[in-house]
Amino acid sequence: MRYVFIVNPAAGKKNPEDTVMKSVRAYMKEKGIAYTVHMTQFPGHGKQLAEAEIAGELPVRLYAVGGDGTFRELAEAAAGHPSVEVGVIPCGSGDDYIRNFADREAFLDMEKQLAGESQAVDIMETEEGLTVNVGCVGLDGKVAYHMTKYKRIPFLPHGAAYNLALLQSLLGRLGNRLEVWIDGKKKLEGSFVFALAANGGWYGGGYHASPRACVDDGLLELTLVRVPKIWKIPKMVNLYKQGKHLDAPEFRGLLEYCRGKEFLVTAKKTMFATFDGECVKTKRMHCRILPGALRFIVPKTN
Repeated sequence: MRYVFIVNPAAGKKNPEDTVMKSVRAYMKEKGIAYTVHMTQFPGHGKQLAEAEIAGELPVRLYAVGGDGTFRELAEAAAGHPSVEVGVIPCGSGDDYIRNFADREAFLDMEKQLAGESQAVDIMETEEGLTVNVGCVGLDGKVAYHMTKYKRIPFLPHGAAYNLALLQSLLGRLGNRLEVWIDGKKKLEGSFVFALAANGGWYGGGYHASPRACVDDGLLELTLVRVPKIWKIPKMVNLYKQGKHLDAPEFRGLLEYCRGKEFLVTAKKTMFATFDGECVKTKRMHCRILPGALRFIVPKTN
């Protein structure tokens, strides 16, 4: 097995080379394990570096040293390669994907990482590339867009960047006229605050948006919320963050939830969209599940 660490120096608030990589290097040296380290230099570079490593001797373990965006780049390269395993050393602003498995500390423990085994997980195919966690249009896309300017503020508490971006976004226009197709059939139409297609359960630095999601069940979760009364929004946001919204009375008549293998959401006006934190402007979101397409390393916890 070869071990490769692909480090995003722009992840989080501090360069991971100055934080988590110190303990990684110390552990690998102590155990006498050979490894390679690459530093990304621009968006998309992680995918290029991963593809170059995959073209070499297999099997190989690729570790994304960064956030969800870094992991997404490595996953895009590794998808469909059963001899390639991808792991995460979390040091991003959200690190939401790993919440589907174990606590953060387990992913920062190299002994547990190397002792862990990989399991087959699903990923999403979208028009913006492969996505490991969530894709959304509307309010959440706008939040992700504004979040980029908040997440580097020094000493900001974990998850606060999302809350500040959410507050700014709520001050603008709410609602987009959407048409929704589920597994090829038109099912919904109306004005919605956002539409979220989820493979994993969390996003936005700890928002439990899809509490019933499972990363290896071959299905996606689609959640849409209609425009509520403004005064109801603070309580709804709190319930949404805790993952209590699916059955909450406050969301009755406003929330649409379903499961499926393929979703298409379209709008006549351009919207903000985000796919694992990467933002674009678009009039459609097309997501399709790719069951078991990625081997993900889960740290050993006992």
